[in-house]
Amino acid sequence: MLHLQQNIEIPELFLSLHPVIQTAVDSATKNNARPNLDMVPSDLLQDSSFLNSLQSTVNAWIKSIQSITKMSRDTESGTATQEINFWLSMELALEKIEEQLRGDGVQLTLDVLKHAKRFLATVSFIADTGLKEASDRG
Repeated sequence: MLHLQQNIEIPELFLSLHPVIQTAVDSATKNNARPNLDMVPSDLLQDSSFLNSLQSTVNAWIKSIQSITKMSRDTESGTATQEINFWLSMELALEKIEEQLRGDGVQLTLDVLKHAKRFLATVSFIADTGLKEASDRG
C-alpha cells in the first residue's frame, strides 16, 4: 500500500477566458473565422478596467501554469516505475498546457494586451510560466 501513496498526481489545467474574449471566440467559431481584435468591442480596447481584468487573467494563468511546471519528484523515494509515470504525466500535462496556449482565446487575450501596449503582461507571461524549463527537464 505504501508504494501507491508515492504516486504524484499532476492536475489537469484549464485556462479560463475573460467573458468578452470567450464571446469573441464563440462568435468566431460560429462563423468559421479566427477571432481578432475587431471582434472585441472597440471601447473596451481602451478601457483600463477591462485591460486590468485581462492582465489579472493572464497573471492567474501564470500562477496556474507554475503550479504544474514547478512540481518536482523526490528521486530518493518511490520506484523507477513511479518516476517514469511522473515524467510521462508531466510531459502530457505540459503538452495540454501548450495546446491551450496556442488556442484562439489565449492568443486573442495577448493580442488585446499587446494592442493596449501592455507589453509587460505579455512578456512576463512568456517568461514566467516556466514551461520551457519544465519541458527541458523532462
